[in-house]
Amino acid sequence: MVQPPIVLITRPEAAARRFALTLKRARVIVSPLMRLAPAPPEEVSALLAEPFDALIFTSENAVHVVRDLPGLAGRTAFVPGPRTAEAAEEAGLTAVCAEGDARNLLALLLLRARDLRLLYLRGAEVARDLATPLLGAGISVREKVVYRQIEVPISAEAKAALEGTQPVIAPLFSARSAALLLPHLSARAPVRPIAISAGTAAVLPTPFREQTVVAAAKNGSAMSEAVQRQIDALVRVERPQRPR
Repeated sequence: MVQPPIVLITRPEAAARRFALTLKRARVIVSPLMRLAPAPPEEVSALLAEPFDALIFTSENAVHVVRDLPGLAGRTAFVPGPRTAEAAEEAGLTAVCAEGDARNLLALLLLRARDLRLLYLRGAEVARDLATPLLGAGISVREKVVYRQIEVPISAEAKAALEGTQPVIAPLFSARSAALLLPHLSARAPVRPIAISAGTAAVLPTPFREQTVVAAAKNGSAMSEAVQRQIDALVRVERPQRPR
């Protein structure tokens, strides 16, 4: 019997489960390699009590961390893409979406936020520095790290898959995700990486980087489409031929 392709998702638990629901015809292994560690809520609440005109979020994780704090409802939030916009709207914010990535968000802020006092709530690690170019353009911005991503051990199921012979599709949503997966990859690991960006793919060593597929856009939908195409390709290859 032909086994369904394996997809190993190493995102934090909640995001991994959501992404898994978008995939079909695969055996999905959820093994987060990091968990979110929120900043003390009193620190963030103190910032929210100070005057500001709009928020900046570059990830839905930051929204989820602060969504229940007082002082957010009805506020404007500048965000890069639709998933973060959805999270912001669900938290009672008014999202202004750049329909892209952090680079698009920076362009939007330079265009529309020059006279605003901005509060940027983010994770400890970001793909692009927003505060420095905003400050350089004379825009008022304060930033606060509201969560960190703490490494956690890989699961036994994921470890077994990476040591097996069946291809393992590995969606990588950040350079940090790629870096955390590396210690678990042997030279013979049957991994098919799907990277959210060329920068994420660049973290991988040459043998894996050469077979990495980079998503068409830096968002969850493009990642889901890229992973599903890989699943479908493996299903076609492994499907036994019917006798004539």
